[in-house]
Amino acid sequence: MTFVRDEDGIAVLYATLLLPMFLILLAFVVELGALRVTRARLITAADLAATSAVNEQDRVALAVDGRYRLAASAPEVARELLAKELAPLATRLAGTTPDALARSAEVALVDGAGIRISFDAPVRAPLLVLAALRDSTTLHVTATATAR
Repeated sequence: MTFVRDEDGIAVLYATLLLPMFLILLAFVVELGALRVTRARLITAADLAATSAVNEQDRVALAVDGRYRLAASAPEVARELLAKELAPLATRLAGTTPDALARSAEVALVDGAGIRISFDAPVRAPLLVLAALRDSTTLHVTATATAR
């Protein structure tokens, strides 16, 4: 007794089953790439804000003893610059605005002559829904700058 196997159309079956999986995988890879770019832009914004805020020096203290000390306005300058630098990313932020994110950022003086900016940014990731994940994620960013 011989069974005849008809393999006509098996490629169509494989394509029908595998194509949606490959498209979801492609969407996942594209979204991860977009998240990496967004994280890099967030880090750049925080670095720029910290570096610029360090330039706010207490000139009187510098004249008296020659040591760098940050002015009292440095944390506010850091927040203003952070909000300005986050503005182009407003569409990627989930449930917050650049101004609100800058206000909630932790801005701390480090050894009197440095500044550290730290914040958690909720970021939209709509294509992750295809992989049964949430439509947003939180990226943690920290930047430190010191006067020299």
